[in-house]
Amino acid sequence: MVLQFIDESKPRFLKTIFYGIDGSGKSTGAQLYCESRGLNPVVIDFDCTNHTGLPRLKCDWDSDRDVINGVISIIKDVETDSRFDTLIIDGVGTFNNLLLPKGKESQRTYLVRTQNFKKIWKVLLHSRINVIFIGQKDMIVTEENESSKFAEMINNMVDYKFHCIHTGKGFTNDDFTYVCTKTRGEIEPLIGKPIISEPVTSSIPVTPKEEAPMPRLKECMDALFERGMEPTEERVRTCIEDRCKNVSDKTVYNECMEWLDNNLTLGGV
Repeated sequence: MVLQFIDESKPRFLKTIFYGIDGSGKSTGAQLYCESRGLNPVVIDFDCTNHTGLPRLKCDWDSDRDVINGVISIIKDVETDSRFDTLIIDGVGTFNNLLLPKGKESQRTYLVRTQNFKKIWKVLLHSRINVIFIGQKDMIVTEENESSKFAEMINNMVDYKFHCIHTGKGFTNDDFTYVCTKTRGEIEPLIGKPIISEPVTSSIPVTPKEEAPMPRLKECMDALFERGMEPTEERVRTCIEDRCKNVSDKTVYNECMEWLDNNLTLGGV
C-alpha cells in the first residue's frame, strides 16, 4: 500500500464556538468574528434570539429526524451557495434537545440523541464551510464538569473557543470582552484573516473599558493565560488577593470581588 498524505496547501475551514451566559454578547461576538475575517455567514437560530441582522434560515422541524435531515441539507446547501461561506448554529443547547426522540425519556432515547448528532457531526467535520457554534454553560467541558457527549464532540471539533463576558454596564461593543480559551495556531492558513496571535490572551477587537476593576482583572487573566492556565473563579480570586495584599486602599480589591460575584456562573471568568 502506498502512503497518501493530506494536501497541506489547501485552506482549512474554521470551526469555532462562542459560549457564555445570557446577555454576554455571544451572537454579537460571532458577528464581529466574521466581519474581522471577511466571512459571509448565515444563521440557524434555534432559540430565535439572534438579532444581529445576519440572514437567518427558516426552519420548521417537528421531529428529531426532521432536524437531522434539515441541518445536513442546510450544510450541503451552504457549501454550494456562493453568497455564504459560514454557517452559524445559534442555540446549540436547544439544537441538542431537538435531537432527542419524542416520547418517554429513557437511557435508550438519550443514546439515540447521541447517535443522531453523530450523523450531523460527520457531515460538519468534513464540510467545506466555516462553522460557528453559539451556546451557554452546558458547552463548557472541564475535568470537574460532567459534560455531555454532545458538548465533548463539539469541543473536540472546534479550533477556537471564545468565552463571552459582559464586563460593562451597557450593551455596546465596549461592554463585552471575548477571551480566547482554545486555539490551534498550527493549522494556519485559515479561511479569512486570522484574528488572534500568540501569546493568546484575548481576541476579537472589542476591548473592555479601562476602568476599575477591569485593569486588575485583565492583569490576572493575562498572567494565567501566559502560564497556560484556564482563568477559573478560584484562580482569579487567588491572583487578585495576591496582587492586592500589600495595597492599603482595598477599593480595587473589593470592586474586583464584587464584579466576580455578580458575573460568575460558568466556572471561569
